[in-house]
Amino acid sequence: MSGGDGMKKYMKYIGLMLAAALVCGCSAQTEATVNNYAEKLGIDVSAGDYEEVVDTHGGFHGDGVTFAYITFSDDSLAGEIEEAEGWNALPMDENVTALIYGVTKVEGNSVYSNGPYITSGDGQPLIPRVENGWYYFADRQSEGNIHDSSQVLERASINCTVAVYDSDNEKLYYLELDT
Repeated sequence: MSGGDGMKKYMKYIGLMLAAALVCGCSAQTEATVNNYAEKLGIDVSAGDYEEVVDTHGGFHGDGVTFAYITFSDDSLAGEIEEAEGWNALPMDENVTALIYGVTKVEGNSVYSNGPYITSGDGQPLIPRVENGWYYFADRQSEGNIHDSSQVLERASINCTVAVYDSDNEKLYYLELDT
C-alpha cells in the first residue's frame, strides 16, 4: 500500500468523525432546545428518551415546526403534569384539536373543515390520536391568557406551543408552530 492510500483512508476516517460529531452536536442542540421549551411546560422531561426530534425553524422569519416524541419508562410524569399550570385533561378543546388533527363539521348540506395546521410534509398529523392523558396549549401571541386557544385561529399567523401526554403509553408529544 502506498503512502497516498494510507492518507486517503486517514482523511476518510477524519471526515467520518467530523460528520458524526456534527450530527451529534446538532441532535444535542435540538434536544437542549426542546428541554428548554419543556421547562416552559412546567415539567421535567430529562428522564425521557427522545425517539424523534425535528426542528424546521429558520429562514427569513424563523417560521417552522418543532416536533419531539419522548418516551418514559414509567408514569411519573403524569403526577407532575397534574400539578403544572396550563395542562388540561383530554379531550382537547376544538381549536387545539383543529391545530393538531383538523376538525370537520356538517351543518345542513354544508361540510366545513378546519386544519390540521401542525403537520408533516405530507399534510398528515404529526401525532396519533390520544385517548387518555393531558394536553398543554400556549398561544405565544396572546395579549391575555396564553392558555386560552379561542383566538389562535383568528390571526394571520400562528405562534403556539402544544404538548400532548399519552398516559396509556407514557409518551409526550411536543409541538411548536411559528408561521
